[in-house]
Amino acid sequence: MAYEYFYRTARRLKARDIKIWLISSKTPRRDRLDAWGYVETEWPGVYQSRFVLVNRVGLLVLNQLSAESHNAFVKVFASRQVEKESAFRQTGHINELEPPAHSFLRGLREIAEVEEDYPMTLVITPEFVMRRGEELTRALLEMLTAEERVAGLKLEERVAGLKPEEWVAGLKPEERVAGLKPEERVAGLKPEERITGIETDELLSLLSFAEIEAYLERHRPQPDETESTGN
Repeated sequence: MAYEYFYRTARRLKARDIKIWLISSKTPRRDRLDAWGYVETEWPGVYQSRFVLVNRVGLLVLNQLSAESHNAFVKVFASRQVEKESAFRQTGHINELEPPAHSFLRGLREIAEVEEDYPMTLVITPEFVMRRGEELTRALLEMLTAEERVAGLKLEERVAGLKPEEWVAGLKPEERVAGLKPEERVAGLKPEERITGIETDELLSLLSFAEIEAYLERHRPQPDETESTGN
């Protein structure tokens, strides 16, 4: 209550602007709840005190909160294993979470599952949890095949950060130009590059008679060139 008072007065906030919540990972005994006047509200796991001294301090009992997705982020700290596991599964299905949040929750879950393996002297900070989650993520990726890593990704996500030549590396020529219009296939190529590998008959089939005649006319030997050649 003192902390709430100093916090509120330092920021010049009204009493209605602040709400204090006490979060309990374990389920309090009934005699302790009665001693402080706490009774359950219409929402499971949410308690409010009748005593004037602490009636501004709400109580959340994580083991009793409903299994709604908006409660999952706090229920991962519940003391009962079944409640904790259910909350972790829910957070794992939230696609909107940013990668740092996924790493933190993954590290937190790993610590919760093997909590007895950590020495009592170890201070588990948020940074430590994040580091463990990132290590697990890297280990998981190393176990996946290339196909499993990109499964579910959009095309633009798969090629993000790649150079154009890296996009098509490993593709056959027909795969590289699949879906392109003829003019798109040859865009940027020099004239001699456009016809490389094309047979004469195939090349001529692409031209009209008028184009062939115009070409022959431009390259027909002139009379002086013929005489010079004959000499």
